[in-house]
Amino acid sequence: MHLSFVYWSLFLVSYLEDGAFSCRGSVQRLPNALVEALQRDGGELLLRSRVRRILVYDRQVQGVMLENGERIGAPVVISNADVTETIEELVGAEQFPRGYVSHIRRMKPSLSAFVAYLATDLDLRQFEVTQEVFAYLSWDEEETYRTILAGKLGAFVMSIPTLTDPSLAPPGEHLVAVLAPIPYEVGSSWRQEKAEYLELLTNSVETVFPGLHDRLTFVEGGSPRTLERYTLNLTGAMYGRELSPEQVGRGRHVEHRTPIEGLLLSGHWTQPGAGIPAVVMSGLQTAQLLLGYATLGDFLQSWNLSDLASL
Repeated sequence: MHLSFVYWSLFLVSYLEDGAFSCRGSVQRLPNALVEALQRDGGELLLRSRVRRILVYDRQVQGVMLENGERIGAPVVISNADVTETIEELVGAEQFPRGYVSHIRRMKPSLSAFVAYLATDLDLRQFEVTQEVFAYLSWDEEETYRTILAGKLGAFVMSIPTLTDPSLAPPGEHLVAVLAPIPYEVGSSWRQEKAEYLELLTNSVETVFPGLHDRLTFVEGGSPRTLERYTLNLTGAMYGRELSPEQVGRGRHVEHRTPIEGLLLSGHWTQPGAGIPAVVMSGLQTAQLLLGYATLGDFLQSWNLSDLASL
Protein backbone atom coordinates (compact mmCIF):
# COMPACT_ATOMS: atom_id res chain seq x y z
CA MET A 1 0.00 0.00 0.00
CA HIS A 2 1.35 3.43 -0.93
CA LEU A 3 2.09 5.94 1.80
CA SER A 4 -0.35 8.43 0.28
CA PHE A 5 -3.14 6.63 2.14
CA VAL A 6 -1.02 5.78 5.19
CA TYR A 7 -0.13 9.47 5.58
CA TRP A 8 -3.84 10.33 5.48
CA SER A 9 -4.51 7.73 8.17
CA LEU A 10 -1.69 8.96 10.41
CA PHE A 11 -3.58 12.20 11.03
CA LEU A 12 -5.75 10.11 13.35
CA VAL A 13 -2.67 8.91 15.25
CA SER A 14 -1.39 12.46 15.70
CA TYR A 15 -4.76 13.51 17.11
CA LEU A 16 -4.70 10.65 19.61
CA GLU A 17 -1.15 11.41 20.74
CA ASP A 18 -1.07 15.21 20.74
CA GLY A 19 -4.69 16.30 20.57
CA ALA A 20 -6.44 18.19 17.78
CA PHE A 21 -6.05 21.91 17.23
CA SER A 22 -7.93 24.26 14.95
CA CYS A 23 -7.96 27.95 14.08
CA ARG A 24 -10.54 29.90 16.06
CA GLY A 25 -12.95 31.30 13.51
CA SER A 26 -12.12 28.57 10.94
CA VAL A 27 -8.91 27.82 9.06
CA GLN A 28 -9.58 30.86 6.87
CA ARG A 29 -8.02 32.87 9.70
CA LEU A 30 -4.61 31.43 8.75
CA PRO A 31 -4.46 32.87 5.20
CA ASN A 32 -6.10 36.05 6.50
CA ALA A 33 -3.21 36.49 8.95
CA LEU A 34 -0.69 35.94 6.15
CA VAL A 35 -2.39 38.55 3.97
CA GLU A 36 -2.47 41.02 6.87
CA ALA A 37 1.26 40.58 7.43
CA LEU A 38 1.96 40.89 3.70
CA GLN A 39 0.07 44.16 3.39
CA ARG A 40 1.42 45.50 6.69
CA ASP A 41 4.95 45.17 5.31
CA GLY A 42 4.18 46.84 1.97
CA GLY A 43 3.20 43.81 -0.08
CA GLU A 44 0.31 43.60 -2.51
CA LEU A 45 -2.08 40.69 -3.01
CA LEU A 46 -3.60 40.23 -6.48
CA LEU A 47 -6.73 38.09 -6.57
CA ARG A 48 -8.16 36.58 -9.77
CA SER A 49 -4.85 37.37 -11.47
CA ARG A 50 -3.72 34.13 -13.02
CA VAL A 51 -0.08 33.96 -14.11
CA ARG A 52 0.37 33.10 -17.77
CA ARG A 53 4.18 32.86 -17.80
CA ILE A 54 7.15 33.02 -15.49
CA LEU A 55 9.56 35.16 -17.47
CA VAL A 56 13.07 33.72 -17.82
CA TYR A 57 16.07 34.93 -19.77
CA ASP A 58 19.38 33.07 -19.89
CA ARG A 59 18.21 30.84 -16.99
CA GLN A 60 17.52 33.84 -14.77
CA VAL A 61 14.05 34.84 -13.58
CA GLN A 62 12.87 38.22 -14.85
CA GLY A 63 9.37 38.25 -13.35
CA VAL A 64 5.90 37.08 -14.40
CA MET A 65 3.30 37.84 -17.04
CA LEU A 66 -0.35 37.79 -15.98
CA GLU A 67 -3.25 36.49 -18.03
CA ASN A 68 -4.19 40.04 -19.00
CA GLY A 69 -0.72 40.65 -20.43
CA GLU A 70 0.58 42.76 -17.54
CA ARG A 71 4.26 42.16 -16.78
CA ILE A 72 5.59 42.31 -13.23
CA GLY A 73 9.36 42.42 -13.01
CA ALA A 74 11.08 40.56 -10.15
CA PRO A 75 14.48 38.93 -9.55
CA VAL A 76 12.82 36.17 -7.52
CA VAL A 77 9.65 34.15 -8.16
CA ILE A 78 8.35 31.55 -5.68
CA SER A 79 5.89 29.07 -7.16
CA ASN A 80 3.66 26.94 -4.98
CA ALA A 81 1.70 25.82 -8.03
CA ASP A 82 1.74 22.29 -9.41
CA VAL A 83 5.40 21.59 -10.23
CA THR A 84 4.52 20.11 -13.62
CA GLU A 85 2.45 23.21 -14.43
CA THR A 86 5.31 25.44 -13.27
CA ILE A 87 7.93 23.72 -15.41
CA GLU A 88 5.97 22.68 -18.47
CA GLU A 89 3.58 25.61 -18.85
CA LEU A 90 4.67 28.63 -16.82
CA VAL A 91 8.38 28.45 -17.65
CA GLY A 92 8.83 25.91 -20.44
CA ALA A 93 10.62 22.58 -20.19
CA GLU A 94 13.29 23.74 -22.65
CA GLN A 95 14.62 26.13 -19.99
CA PHE A 96 15.57 23.25 -17.65
CA PRO A 97 18.19 20.49 -17.86
CA ARG A 98 16.75 17.33 -19.42
CA GLY A 99 17.46 15.20 -16.36
CA TYR A 100 15.56 17.60 -14.13
CA VAL A 101 12.50 17.53 -16.40
CA SER A 102 12.64 13.74 -16.76
CA HIS A 103 12.65 13.36 -12.99
CA ILE A 104 9.56 15.55 -12.68
CA ARG A 105 7.73 13.66 -15.39
CA ARG A 106 8.41 10.30 -13.73
CA MET A 107 6.85 11.32 -10.44
CA LYS A 108 3.30 10.28 -9.65
CA PRO A 109 0.61 12.57 -8.21
CA SER A 110 -1.32 11.63 -5.07
CA LEU A 111 -4.92 10.58 -4.84
CA SER A 112 -7.58 13.20 -5.38
CA ALA A 113 -10.75 13.50 -3.34
CA PHE A 114 -14.47 13.98 -3.48
CA VAL A 115 -15.72 16.60 -1.04
CA ALA A 116 -19.17 17.50 0.26
CA TYR A 117 -20.09 20.73 2.02
CA LEU A 118 -23.17 20.31 4.17
CA ALA A 119 -25.29 22.41 6.51
CA THR A 120 -27.88 20.88 8.80
CA ASP A 121 -30.27 21.87 11.57
CA LEU A 122 -29.85 18.45 13.18
CA ASP A 123 -28.28 18.76 16.65
CA LEU A 124 -24.99 16.95 16.10
CA ARG A 125 -23.93 17.40 19.71
CA GLN A 126 -26.27 14.58 20.68
CA PHE A 127 -23.88 12.13 19.00
CA GLU A 128 -21.02 13.11 21.33
CA VAL A 129 -18.45 13.52 18.55
CA THR A 130 -15.54 15.91 18.23
CA GLN A 131 -14.75 18.37 15.45
CA GLU A 132 -12.83 15.77 13.42
CA VAL A 133 -14.44 12.39 12.71
CA PHE A 134 -12.63 9.62 10.80
CA ALA A 135 -14.81 6.86 9.37
CA TYR A 136 -13.40 3.64 7.89
CA LEU A 137 -15.56 1.00 6.28
CA SER A 138 -13.05 -1.75 7.17
CA TRP A 139 -10.44 -2.41 9.85
CA ASP A 140 -8.12 -3.70 7.11
CA GLU A 141 -6.27 -0.71 5.61
CA GLU A 142 -5.03 -2.73 2.63
CA GLU A 143 -8.62 -3.62 1.80
CA THR A 144 -9.67 -0.01 2.33
CA TYR A 145 -6.99 1.23 -0.04
CA ARG A 146 -7.95 -1.30 -2.72
CA THR A 147 -11.56 -0.20 -2.37
CA ILE A 148 -10.57 3.43 -2.87
CA LEU A 149 -8.45 2.62 -5.94
CA ALA A 150 -11.48 0.86 -7.42
CA GLY A 151 -13.40 4.13 -7.19
CA LYS A 152 -15.56 3.09 -4.27
CA LEU A 153 -15.99 4.68 -0.88
CA GLY A 154 -13.52 3.15 1.56
CA ALA A 155 -13.04 5.90 4.14
CA PHE A 156 -13.94 9.51 4.75
CA VAL A 157 -13.17 12.26 7.24
CA MET A 158 -15.62 14.87 8.52
CA SER A 159 -14.82 18.27 9.93
CA ILE A 160 -17.54 19.95 12.02
CA PRO A 161 -16.14 23.36 12.99
CA THR A 162 -19.40 24.54 14.57
CA LEU A 163 -18.92 22.07 17.43
CA THR A 164 -16.11 24.27 18.72
CA ASP A 165 -17.18 27.59 17.21
CA PRO A 166 -21.00 27.89 16.91
CA SER A 167 -20.67 31.44 15.52
CA LEU A 168 -19.74 29.99 12.12
CA ALA A 169 -23.38 29.07 11.39
CA PRO A 170 -26.86 30.43 12.24
CA PRO A 171 -28.18 29.41 15.68
CA GLY A 172 -29.21 25.76 15.75
CA GLU A 173 -27.27 24.79 12.62
CA HIS A 174 -24.00 22.96 11.99
CA LEU A 175 -21.52 22.93 9.14
CA VAL A 176 -20.05 19.61 8.00
CA ALA A 177 -17.22 19.26 5.47
CA VAL A 178 -16.72 15.69 4.25
CA LEU A 179 -13.69 14.45 2.32
CA ALA A 180 -13.24 11.01 0.76
CA PRO A 181 -9.99 10.07 -1.05
CA ILE A 182 -10.59 8.81 -4.58
CA PRO A 183 -8.60 8.48 -7.82
CA TYR A 184 -9.15 11.18 -10.43
CA GLU A 185 -9.45 8.65 -13.25
CA VAL A 186 -12.40 6.62 -11.95
CA GLY A 187 -14.96 9.14 -13.15
CA SER A 188 -15.38 8.80 -16.91
CA SER A 189 -17.29 12.07 -16.82
CA TRP A 190 -17.34 13.82 -13.46
CA ARG A 191 -19.96 16.25 -14.76
CA GLN A 192 -22.37 13.32 -15.10
CA GLU A 193 -21.24 11.25 -12.10
CA LYS A 194 -20.84 14.05 -9.56
CA ALA A 195 -24.43 13.83 -8.29
CA GLU A 196 -24.15 10.05 -7.82
CA TYR A 197 -20.97 10.32 -5.74
CA LEU A 198 -22.41 13.18 -3.71
CA GLU A 199 -25.46 11.07 -2.85
CA LEU A 200 -23.21 8.12 -1.95
CA LEU A 201 -21.14 10.30 0.37
CA THR A 202 -24.09 11.95 2.11
CA ASN A 203 -25.73 8.56 2.62
CA SER A 204 -22.51 7.32 4.23
CA VAL A 205 -22.49 10.30 6.60
CA GLU A 206 -26.03 9.26 7.54
CA THR A 207 -24.58 6.06 9.05
CA VAL A 208 -22.64 8.22 11.53
CA PHE A 209 -25.41 10.78 12.10
CA PRO A 210 -28.78 9.02 11.69
CA GLY A 211 -31.47 11.42 10.51
CA LEU A 212 -29.00 13.84 8.89
CA HIS A 213 -30.14 13.28 5.31
CA ASP A 214 -33.63 14.67 5.95
CA ARG A 215 -32.29 17.63 7.94
CA LEU A 216 -29.87 19.05 5.41
CA THR A 217 -30.32 22.75 4.67
CA PHE A 218 -27.45 23.04 2.18
CA VAL A 219 -25.57 20.53 0.04
CA GLU A 220 -22.72 21.17 -2.40
CA GLY A 221 -20.22 18.69 -3.82
CA GLY A 222 -16.80 18.93 -5.38
CA SER A 223 -15.34 16.19 -7.58
CA PRO A 224 -11.66 15.60 -8.39
CA ARG A 225 -12.32 17.63 -11.54
CA THR A 226 -13.55 20.49 -9.33
CA LEU A 227 -10.34 20.32 -7.30
CA GLU A 228 -8.29 20.35 -10.49
CA ARG A 229 -10.15 23.35 -11.89
CA TYR A 230 -9.87 25.52 -8.78
CA THR A 231 -6.39 24.53 -7.55
CA LEU A 232 -4.76 23.76 -10.94
CA ASN A 233 -3.20 20.69 -9.31
CA LEU A 234 -2.58 17.93 -11.83
CA THR A 235 -5.48 15.41 -11.67
CA GLY A 236 -6.81 17.22 -8.60
CA ALA A 237 -4.02 15.75 -6.45
CA MET A 238 -4.83 16.80 -2.89
CA TYR A 239 -1.35 16.02 -1.53
CA GLY A 240 0.82 17.03 -4.48
CA ARG A 241 3.15 14.17 -5.29
CA GLU A 242 2.14 10.74 -4.03
CA LEU A 243 3.75 9.90 -0.69
CA SER A 244 5.12 6.57 -1.87
CA PRO A 245 8.48 5.21 -0.62
CA GLU A 246 10.18 6.44 -3.79
CA GLN A 247 8.81 9.97 -3.37
CA VAL A 248 9.48 10.85 0.25
CA GLY A 249 12.55 12.40 1.83
CA ARG A 250 15.07 13.38 -0.81
CA GLY A 251 13.09 11.48 -3.40
CA ARG A 252 10.01 13.64 -2.90
CA HIS A 253 11.34 16.18 -5.34
CA VAL A 254 14.40 18.30 -5.85
CA GLU A 255 15.08 20.99 -3.29
CA HIS A 256 13.27 24.32 -3.10
CA ARG A 257 15.84 25.86 -5.45
CA THR A 258 15.55 25.07 -9.15
CA PRO A 259 18.12 25.19 -11.99
CA ILE A 260 16.62 28.59 -12.89
CA GLU A 261 18.33 31.35 -10.91
CA GLY A 262 15.73 33.17 -8.80
CA LEU A 263 12.99 30.52 -9.21
CA LEU A 264 12.07 28.69 -6.01
CA LEU A 265 9.42 26.08 -5.29
CA SER A 266 7.29 25.84 -2.16
CA GLY A 267 4.23 23.96 -1.01
CA HIS A 268 3.07 20.37 -1.08
CA TRP A 269 4.74 19.53 -4.40
CA THR A 270 8.17 19.89 -2.85
CA GLN A 271 9.78 19.40 0.58
CA PRO A 272 8.88 18.32 3.21
CA GLY A 273 5.43 16.93 2.34
CA ALA A 274 1.68 17.47 2.36
CA GLY A 275 -0.84 18.77 4.87
CA ILE A 276 -1.08 22.20 6.48
CA PRO A 277 1.83 21.78 8.97
CA ALA A 278 4.16 20.43 6.28
CA VAL A 279 3.20 23.16 3.79
CA VAL A 280 3.76 25.86 6.41
CA MET A 281 7.18 24.31 7.08
CA SER A 282 7.87 24.35 3.33
CA GLY A 283 7.18 28.09 3.27
CA LEU A 284 9.53 28.64 6.20
CA GLN A 285 12.28 26.62 4.52
CA THR A 286 11.86 28.59 1.31
CA ALA A 287 12.02 31.90 3.18
CA GLN A 288 15.13 30.75 5.03
CA LEU A 289 16.93 30.01 1.77
CA LEU A 290 15.78 33.22 0.14
CA LEU A 291 16.85 35.40 3.06
CA GLY A 292 20.22 33.71 3.42
CA TYR A 293 19.95 32.13 6.88
CA ALA A 294 22.24 29.14 7.45
CA THR A 295 19.62 27.13 9.32
CA LEU A 296 15.90 27.23 9.92
CA GLY A 297 16.63 27.78 13.62
CA ASP A 298 18.60 30.95 12.83
CA PHE A 299 15.71 32.18 10.71
CA LEU A 300 13.12 31.54 13.43
CA GLN A 301 15.26 33.26 16.07
CA SER A 302 15.30 36.40 13.92
CA TRP A 303 11.53 36.82 14.21
CA ASN A 304 10.03 39.62 16.22
CA LEU A 305 7.63 37.71 18.44
CA SER A 306 5.75 40.86 19.40
CA ASP A 307 4.84 41.33 15.74
CA LEU A 308 3.60 37.74 15.53
CA ALA A 309 1.45 38.19 18.61
CA SER A 310 -0.32 41.13 16.98
CA LEU A 311 -1.63 39.02 14.08
